[in-house]
Amino acid sequence: MMDESGEKSLGRNSFIVMFFTLASRLLGILRIRIFGSIFGAGATADAINFSFNIPNNFRKLFSEGALSSAIVPVFSKIEDEKDRFQKLFSAFLGIQVIISAVLMILTVLLRKPIVLFLSDFSDPQQNLLAIGLLPYFSLFLVFILLSSYFSSVLQSKNCFLVQSVAPLLFSISVIVSLLVFSKPLGAYSMALGVASGGLLQMACTCLNLMKKGLKFRISFDFSSEDFRAVLKNWIPAMVSSAIAIVSTQFAFFFASGLGTGAVSAFSNSLVFWQTPYGIFFTAVSTVLIPFISKSAKDKVSSLYGMGLQKLSSFLIPSAVFLFFFRSDAVSIILETGNFTSADTALTAQVLGVFLIGMLLVAWYSFSQRVGYCLGLQRKILRVSVLVCAVDILSSYILIRMGLGVQSLAFANLISNSVGLMILFLNIRKDVSGFDFKSFLIHDLKVIVSCIPLAFFCFVARKVLPDYLKAGSKLEALFYFCFFGLAGAGIILCCYRFFRISLFKADASAR
Repeated sequence: MMDESGEKSLGRNSFIVMFFTLASRLLGILRIRIFGSIFGAGATADAINFSFNIPNNFRKLFSEGALSSAIVPVFSKIEDEKDRFQKLFSAFLGIQVIISAVLMILTVLLRKPIVLFLSDFSDPQQNLLAIGLLPYFSLFLVFILLSSYFSSVLQSKNCFLVQSVAPLLFSISVIVSLLVFSKPLGAYSMALGVASGGLLQMACTCLNLMKKGLKFRISFDFSSEDFRAVLKNWIPAMVSSAIAIVSTQFAFFFASGLGTGAVSAFSNSLVFWQTPYGIFFTAVSTVLIPFISKSAKDKVSSLYGMGLQKLSSFLIPSAVFLFFFRSDAVSIILETGNFTSADTALTAQVLGVFLIGMLLVAWYSFSQRVGYCLGLQRKILRVSVLVCAVDILSSYILIRMGLGVQSLAFANLISNSVGLMILFLNIRKDVSGFDFKSFLIHDLKVIVSCIPLAFFCFVARKVLPDYLKAGSKLEALFYFCFFGLAGAGIILCCYRFFRISLFKADASAR
């Protein structure tokens, strides 16, 4: 249930998160465009992307979804108790400092065996470059762990602006570093930009917490009930994230053995896929999870249904549009400098498969976060193990069948579909009030609304194919943006006709 003030807060906060996440994703696309122009999609780019992925996976383990899933429910409940909140903040800050120090030391000392164990590069120079870059990328890991912790605390206080703005600083730092230092530093310009960007992002969230009155005292007193409650949530969430990381690392391992350019195609397709996914999933989950954490158990099912519906409303039309224009998007953004038309074609092939499964991945991830709020960590953990096993096995089988790097995207689709189905069967008793009829009617309306959009995209691709296949040119970008705005207008008109609300709570969630 949600009152009028709650609806207004949901709409306002969702829009804030969505706007700045959009800005962050657009900067991210500009970042990979500049990166692709400088390094292309060859051996050097593969080594950079591979070595950056290692600490980036640890970030997923110790921060982001796993951390917020554990922190937000507990911190949200004690938000009004200042001393209790401060004590828990200081204790968990102590844990973050310990983890950061251990990870940094181990990565520096073991960088060579880590890279050699996780990669399958045939060129020894790629391994040497990855080994050299890893310590610098690990410094980024330290900063981003603390930034993610501070962002989760802000989220529990319903402060979404700063945590949404902070990631912009990361992309700006990387872009400036690549443009200014790529000639004198080569691949290490990426390392400089990543490390300094992480520092800026941490500083931004840190300063905002100080303005909220929190004191940065490191405590190693881990005896409080609140700390144990966070730890009880965090450990299973970390294990689930670790399992997902194993799956991702296997994907990069498989990609590194599929020839030059495969790692970059896989990595770049993820960036394009995560642009709409990140914008809308982040907005919906970031704003709804604190509401769900504070709600009585009998009200969770309506909020859960609302979250699934909002994800459908945003992601289905996004996937339809980007699927039709996937080659054009990659070409316009990346096809310049050392990034060739062959690189565009391979990236677009992988992206197309990812787009087919985008909504299912979002539903699965959102269901996980709701499950954490309900205290269903063990059930989520079991499903995570199954998803990882299905993903790795599917990747291996599909690669053996000759599907190449697209196998990794197909495996992701298969494993997340299985995970969603099994997870929902596990949590259905806890969301027994879930209104299937309303949910199906809503999604049917969304699908019908996307039919005119799909027809428009098909015609647009046929009418002006030359402009959109011209590579990275301003004229092509103009037409792409024009079609994007036209597509958005079509969807908004159809949604208005079917009374589908994007920011307000639907009737089924009231």
